[in-house]
Amino acid sequence: MIRETGCDGVMVARGAKGNPWIFRRINHYLETGETLPHPDIKEIRDMILRHGRMLAEYKGELAAMREMRGHMAWYTKGIRGSAALRNEINQVETLEGLAALLDERIREGEPSKGL
Repeated sequence: MIRETGCDGVMVARGAKGNPWIFRRINHYLETGETLPHPDIKEIRDMILRHGRMLAEYKGELAAMREMRGHMAWYTKGIRGSAALRNEINQVETLEGLAALLDERIREGEPSKGL
């Protein structure tokens, strides 16, 4: 849009849900013209845990894990087996449980989603 219309900026909005890498990728593209690769499955897993920890610090663990249920749908969209993972997250009430679920269901070497 910037090149075609000369606009001063673009709005990311919902594109950032479950995709915090979008800002790094946009900045890199604007600076270099090259597209960064999508985050790998380990980076997605690590971000989910970081988000869960930060949310727990802010809202308490139980409230954070309940809120993470919605975020998980965004983070895992397009990952093989994500529908089952989204169902299983409803049983998680602790950060330890979240980490265990991710260890069990998200494996390194799986393709990441096309972010």
